[in-house]
Amino acid sequence: LYLFFAVSIYLYVPYKIEIVHFLQFSLLSISLIFWKATDKNQLTHNQAIKLSLICALVSIAIGSLEEYLQLYVPDRFFDWRDIYLNAISSLLGATL
Repeated sequence: LYLFFAVSIYLYVPYKIEIVHFLQFSLLSISLIFWKATDKNQLTHNQAIKLSLICALVSIAIGSLEEYLQLYVPDRFFDWRDIYLNAISSLLGATL
């Protein structure tokens, strides 16, 4: 499933350098989950799902903020496709 989405994103992205978004935000979600999961000894299934969703939302918020801040950086631009790519990547990272 992860490989399917990775290939789909690769085909969707017009500029292949933006594949970095996929790695960056999926790894951010995974890192947030591991960071918070080490606080707990045993997570129930519902707690694990809730933790994954919260970490994905935090990762999406960070990606959206990063994109917004590009409005104020010379030679950078805001793009909704980047937010979409960040969100998909964050959700995929959280589902691993």
